[in-house]
Amino acid sequence: MSETTQANFRMPKELKDIIEKSAKDNGRSITQEFVTALENTYVLKGKPKRKIIFTEYNPSSGFDDYSPSNNEAVRMDCAKFMSSFFADHPDHEFMQLESKTITDKKGHEILIGVRIWYSYPA
Repeated sequence: MSETTQANFRMPKELKDIIEKSAKDNGRSITQEFVTALENTYVLKGKPKRKIIFTEYNPSSGFDDYSPSNNEAVRMDCAKFMSSFFADHPDHEFMQLESKTITDKKGHEILIGVRIWYSYPA
């Protein structure tokens, strides 16, 4: 799609306002924003633009045993991991967090780690 042509058309003011705001937010001209929107709708339709995957983090090191008393420390360790993971991968987008737990003999839920769902450019 290297050859260009000019198109003149009318649209509702509300739609023009949306396109102008989106162009500004994305650092594009209004023309570039229109072209991107049309490509995403017609040219790239059906092609995945991002892949979805997960990673698991189990901070077992530093803990002598799995016990409910360690839940807060495990939670903080997981938060630090997530913070550094997404800082190191700015193109990754967080989607969902799942707690990984086990239940001890007394019925207490013990946090052992997390599963982090995210997407990245395909």
